[in-house]
Amino acid sequence: MRTARSSLYTVQASPSGTTYVIKVPARGDDAVDTEPPLDAETQFAALRRAHGWYRDDGDASVSRPVALLEDVGAVVMEHVPGPTVGQAVHRAPVHPRAAARAVAAAGRFLREFHRHAEHPGGTVSLGGLAQDVVTADRALLSPVGVRLPTAVRRTLLEIPDVAVPAGRVLLHGDYVPNNLVVTDPDRVTMLDPLLVRVGLPEDDAARFLAIVSSDTAFVAGVAGPPIRWLRRHLESQFRLAYGETAAHPAILELRLLQQHVLRWRRRREFSTLTQYPTLMNARARVIDSHMRTVLRESGHRLARSLRTSRPRGRVAAG
Repeated sequence: MRTARSSLYTVQASPSGTTYVIKVPARGDDAVDTEPPLDAETQFAALRRAHGWYRDDGDASVSRPVALLEDVGAVVMEHVPGPTVGQAVHRAPVHPRAAARAVAAAGRFLREFHRHAEHPGGTVSLGGLAQDVVTADRALLSPVGVRLPTAVRRTLLEIPDVAVPAGRVLLHGDYVPNNLVVTDPDRVTMLDPLLVRVGLPEDDAARFLAIVSSDTAFVAGVAGPPIRWLRRHLESQFRLAYGETAAHPAILELRLLQQHVLRWRRRREFSTLTQYPTLMNARARVIDSHMRTVLRESGHRLARSLRTSRPRGRVAAG
């Protein structure tokens, strides 16, 4: 199977029958919502490190690294059978309970993963995080003719530039539903950690939530209240499973707003319909409507968290 970021080959060993995956990282993927693919050596080292954290844990696991093929720049890992959390989310309108259990398992796994990956904490500026979203809006959305909803922009520009406590972890870096295999209704096995950057744990959580929120099953069903309720239910299941942290609640919403901006631009551009302008325009209108909805929802949560916590300080520059 070939993706934008790698080529994957499945092989079966004889006589054991064990199935392995050979992954050859690709180069040149410059999508706005992902980091460039890492070389095979770096990916193999990250997989070994993460697998070591869970070697004796019966409730969580990471795909087992097998070998680094230096001559061809490939990673060999043991195949993990089962559907991905991404597939469960996509089938949520038909199998909502299975999807809810899968995203809850993903939330629990991420919480434990971050405990293994903890680094010394510190503080972060809420105003600085708000400015990151404003900058992304200008740089990524404005050039294609869309913008953050007015109420969201107003909230961002009113956020005080105040330092609040924040955690730090060695980030998974690409914690998305398709990098998690459902090996039991309430258990997942993780694939492809990057482990190259220390950052806010909310970055991993926001990446996961943004991918779930923008799944095609929900974009197409934006006008239907049952589908919209289902999306919100899955988002809340992940949040509940990940749990509360000591950090300011606005941090997650600010990182989620930034991820929504990145996904909006990505979903507008990444399609097999690019050669059909009329269909692409129709698709863009549906995506635009959906993304404005999820951005408004996040903006409401952000405003509520600010009212509750009442941070004081200098207002962020616009």
